[in-house]
Amino acid sequence: MLLRAALILYLKLKTLWKPYGYFGNYSTWEEAVKNSGTYDSESILQKVLEASEQVRDKKAVYERDGIAFQDAFEWEALDYFRQLIKPGEKLRVLDFGGALGSHYYPVAAHFSANSFDWTIIEQDAFVALGHAGFVTEELHFSADLSETLSSGKFDLALFGCVLPYLREPYTILDQILKAKPRYILIDKHPIIHKEKDRLTIQRIPPDIYPASYPAWFFAEKKFMEFMKDYELVDSYDCQDVYNINSVFKTYFYRLKQGT
Repeated sequence: MLLRAALILYLKLKTLWKPYGYFGNYSTWEEAVKNSGTYDSESILQKVLEASEQVRDKKAVYERDGIAFQDAFEWEALDYFRQLIKPGEKLRVLDFGGALGSHYYPVAAHFSANSFDWTIIEQDAFVALGHAGFVTEELHFSADLSETLSSGKFDLALFGCVLPYLREPYTILDQILKAKPRYILIDKHPIIHKEKDRLTIQRIPPDIYPASYPAWFFAEKKFMEFMKDYELVDSYDCQDVYNINSVFKTYFYRLKQGT
């Protein structure tokens, strides 16, 4: 816990001056990409792989942003999983952008074996690594969202701070909404109190990994209207690192009856 708190403080201090943090207000994704990199860089992939192998092999507790942590996994949203898991039943989880098990491993460690049927939707390179060394009876990987959604109903769709890094986040979210999972958990979602979304570039300190990529901040009123078919069960503000006027929030939704 102390290590993670120190890292958060360090990163927050780093974002008080350029070149690290969130910058710009771009008109198009293409314009932002021209001024940055993308999330599919080889350096990110390698760091995530090495950290995830440590977690898989129980040499670390969890992985975030390619860093392996040894301290206890503390996540308020764990309570939602406790509410949803029923004895003798598997919770079907669709984890969009879940890397090589960033959420799966620390969450599954809190429950008995065979509590989950957990599918991660990821880029091709992550899926290849997942198939090579991380697939289990509980954990699966796919690069095809449409095919995965057509395979059956999911109990929970999880977005772990991934929507900001998609070219068309509402298009992906709409696919999930149309599949009607019983619950949707959107974690660390960057919100601004503006009429329009804001497209920035996030620049990462090189001691984490040398990268920059487009990142959305979402107009809260627009986002909440988009989720109108779901009832907001709970939400809370997250402690996160940012240098623009915004808040990172976690939202837990339940499908409205009759929808």
